[in-house]
Amino acid sequence: ELDLALCDRPPLVLAAHNNNVQVVRELLAAKAVVDAPLPRGHSALSFAIHHSSEDAVGLLLKSSPQLDPLALMHFSNVASSACACWALPTAFDAAILHATQLDILEIVKYPTDRSIPVIPEIELPGHSLAALASYPLLGCRNGPYEVSTTWGVFSDVYCAGKESTFQFLEDVLTEVMQLFPSHYIHIGGDEVRKDRWKTCPFCQKRITDLGLKNEESLQSYFIKRIDTFMNAHGREIIGWDEIMEGGLPSNAIVQSWRGEEGAIEAAKLRHESIMSNNVWLYFDQYQGDKKREPVAYGNLPLQKVENEVPVPVERSPDQNKYIRGVEACVWTEYIPNVKHAEYMMMPRMLAMAEVAWSPLKTKDYKNFLQRIPRQLQYLDSKDVHYRIPEPQGLQSDTTSKDEVMVKLQSYVPGTKMYYTLDGSDPTTHSTLYKEPIRVDLKTKPAMRLNVIQVTPSGNTSLVYSADFRRDK
Repeated sequence: ELDLALCDRPPLVLAAHNNNVQVVRELLAAKAVVDAPLPRGHSALSFAIHHSSEDAVGLLLKSSPQLDPLALMHFSNVASSACACWALPTAFDAAILHATQLDILEIVKYPTDRSIPVIPEIELPGHSLAALASYPLLGCRNGPYEVSTTWGVFSDVYCAGKESTFQFLEDVLTEVMQLFPSHYIHIGGDEVRKDRWKTCPFCQKRITDLGLKNEESLQSYFIKRIDTFMNAHGREIIGWDEIMEGGLPSNAIVQSWRGEEGAIEAAKLRHESIMSNNVWLYFDQYQGDKKREPVAYGNLPLQKVENEVPVPVERSPDQNKYIRGVEACVWTEYIPNVKHAEYMMMPRMLAMAEVAWSPLKTKDYKNFLQRIPRQLQYLDSKDVHYRIPEPQGLQSDTTSKDEVMVKLQSYVPGTKMYYTLDGSDPTTHSTLYKEPIRVDLKTKPAMRLNVIQVTPSGNTSLVYSADFRRDK
């Protein structure tokens, strides 16, 4: 039986955001996450903010005054209507979403005052196209480079053979450390293509001079050099699990996002790791009917989060202690405002905290649902725009009977429910639920029950449906 040693040692419970500074500022200002009613009275322990990528730098730095306005522009499709069918777009709309240093101080202050560190992520050596657009000499082919307007992983990365690259990054990280008091700094390290390094004379000379085996070893050299610099300044690095390729820095924490393998391997090497499986801890995934939910990808309903196990099964008994905790990521390319962000996080964040803090022997989804009304009631009183779970009793059914009686109950106390049986979407002018609904299948053998919920704060759910059919 797996038993979480995490309960005896507080895990990191992080919320990671991308470049949408306005969302992050409003989210922390709203205090929805910092003060969230997590199980056992614990709050989230850390926040991570992703500041640089292919499509934006997202942070104004005095050490990098040449950052082009285009590099400071985040290209993101911010379509957010919740009642339309969205296909995941590949092209982005532009919006200036970079953070000034005053923005950072404002963002960091509230959680830091409550002993909750805000951890910045500065991507290197990959996901650096936006920076290369302004500083082309830091790349292997000297540019010109253009900020990406589409999703993807690109071949142009920081040149590992030029000293100017490391001087630039050390200047950037020095300024980042001045802005963020967190002991940990995330340096990315993921999805680094090595096409340019293989043909770059500077990179090849570095490999030869240092006696490195290949480009994977060059990446390890790159990460280890940054790790040494950060350690000299009293900080420790976190990196995605790709930082293990070619050799892991001595003090680095591994964030395992491509399944459990990274955490398992890190534990074998006696390195701490953070579980951030992109299957069950990426909260920018769909939560329900894709035809009605806001634009997203994948599928991550509440039950899937609560049912997961954060500690890998394939480990020796003493390796559990190296699992530092879990992180849920909320990438905000398609999340234009704080209400949308809250909707994507809550109540999945409550389920994530349950998984992180509770021993496996006490974890039970039905029991979780029995306890969640109190938490949702609190969120509602704080005007948090959480996703209202589907009401109890709303389940499709095939029957031999001529009628079905449907008894509904909302998980949010005091919620009103409105429904239709004619196929239309209900509104607050539709029939108010007061007693079990009679679904007549005698004259029409297939019926759809559509329901919306309106909480005491006015938070209105999407339309939830159940289909009923009579066997002939």
